[in-house]
Parts: sequence; structure tokens; C-alpha cells
Amino acid sequence: PSAFNVAESFRVLCGTGARVVVITDGERGAQASDGETLLFLPAREVRVVSSLGAGDAFGSAFAFEYAWSGDIGRSLALGSANAESVVQVVGAKNGLLDGRRAEGALRDFDESALRRYRLSELVAAAST
Repeated sequence: PSAFNVAESFRVLCGTGARVVVITDGERGAQASDGETLLFLPAREVRVVSSLGAGDAFGSAFAFEYAWSGDIGRSLALGSANAESVVQVVGAKNGLLDGRRAEGALRDFDESALRRYRLSELVAAAST
């Protein structure tokens, strides 16, 4: 996955003091790191009608869940679910998840889809 290609970027950005760094990569998924662990969540296959608003949908849902729970994996899951919902309709706001649907997305989140890596191991592997 693309998680191996950006390990050094995560290391550098987390080194600036950011608590969490997130990179979205469209149909390939999203990844986030706290400087020690890198979490990668592959995108689920959905029918894309328009990508307008997908990044904002992801970012707002990720930020909300991270502020609420502090859990990067759940934050990736909710951000991804919100973006997936938005891209399936026309209009940047039309597919946004409401509270009930967001709770459902988190309840249905399959934790086994989340891949965890030690960031230091990825950086070392990329430099060899």
C-alpha cells in the first residue's frame, strides 16, 4: 500500500509537533500517524458520482471523531465513511452523514480492515 511510500513524510511532519498527520489518497484509502504508529485504512469500493467535497467530508468527520475519542482508527473509519457517502451523490453536502448514520458507520466499522505499522520500521525499510 501507499503507506510504505510516505513514511518519511509522516516522520518529518510529526516531528514538527503535530499530534496526528493524515493523508488521503482517494480510491486507495487514507492513512494517519501519531509519529510512532502508522494506520492505513484501504478505501472500500463504492460507485463514485462526483468527488466534489470528498476531502472536506473526510476531514470534518476525522477531526470530529478524533476530538471526541482520540482514536485514530475510529477517526479514519468515520472520515472514510463520510467521504464514501458524499462521493455517491451530486453535491458536496448532499451525502454528508447525519448523527444516526455516523453512529451506524462506526458501529459497522470492521477493525480488521485497519492496518497498523511501526513508523520507525517503515522509515528504516524505505531507506535501505
